[in-house]
Amino acid sequence: FAAEVVSFKGTTKIASGDFVTLTGKLTKPQGDGPFPAVVLMHGCGGIVKYNDDWAERLASWGYVALQVDSLGPRGESEICSNVYRVPFHIRAQDAYDAKSYLSGLPFVDRNRIAVMGWSHGGVTTLASVSKSNYATFAAFVTTNLEPPQRGDPFRAAIAFYPFCIGQLDDSNAPLLI
Repeated sequence: FAAEVVSFKGTTKIASGDFVTLTGKLTKPQGDGPFPAVVLMHGCGGIVKYNDDWAERLASWGYVALQVDSLGPRGESEICSNVYRVPFHIRAQDAYDAKSYLSGLPFVDRNRIAVMGWSHGGVTTLASVSKSNYATFAAFVTTNLEPPQRGDPFRAAIAFYPFCIGQLDDSNAPLLI
């Protein structure tokens, strides 16, 4: 499965005051669809080989996979030394922006989009499906952002080895950790 590099408009601003243009890698199963899809949120080191492996695995199972690069468009290559350079709540908005992008593709079933993340991306996943987790992580930095629009939640969420601070009793999607 060959990944296609894509870009789409984000709804958070970068240092210049402009809205971020997010980039990612889109991996699609063979056929016309519509297919369910998964938004993949990388860890603090950015998109790495195992993210590509997961995207290919998901495509082989019949899912469109979109690996969102939250770092490169913001001038970062990694944030492991300071995870708040691109905070979790900003990345949660990136996940919803990716969901919106996927919803507009003719081969994606807009009613069947999940989010999946590793480490920093796992925390981002929690913040994407839980208002209390979003608020907990947003409290660590100064922000005037509202939580992402929850009217059309992710249909499922998978978080690999996130650290957990907030409660999960308000999750708006089935959640596997």
